[in-house]
Amino acid sequence: MDLLQIQPQGTVGIVTRRVPRSPDVVDLVLTSAPAGTLPPFRPLPAGLRSWGWRAELGLRWRHHTLVMVELTPWSAMVTELRLAPVAAHGLHWSDRRWDRYFVAAHAAANGLVEVLCSTPTGLPASPPVAERSRW
Repeated sequence: MDLLQIQPQGTVGIVTRRVPRSPDVVDLVLTSAPAGTLPPFRPLPAGLRSWGWRAELGLRWRHHTLVMVELTPWSAMVTELRLAPVAAHGLHWSDRRWDRYFVAAHAAANGLVEVLCSTPTGLPASPPVAERSRW
């Protein structure tokens, strides 16, 4: 699949998470994580002039579904993880199948965030995000 290919399903089935690690730290994690703990990520093409990584991941549930995983900057200290199904007929799934997909997709997103946050990088931990003051 071409990295720049537009997905026909639009925004249906997307699961996102905020990873409390900066894009620089995520770079270190992706290059130093033990083999087999993360899917094979590829950097976005240099022509996009944007930092980011993409990978394809197979969700294992009753139906094998391929999802596109993207890591992009959310802020200077937070990275966004996004999972989207790559299915030609995803819009025609039954409600029961969508429910099962979302259970598997949320579990996969949580697992990826756990690996990204728990992999040591040799850098000091990021400071905790300050709570918003009440207005």
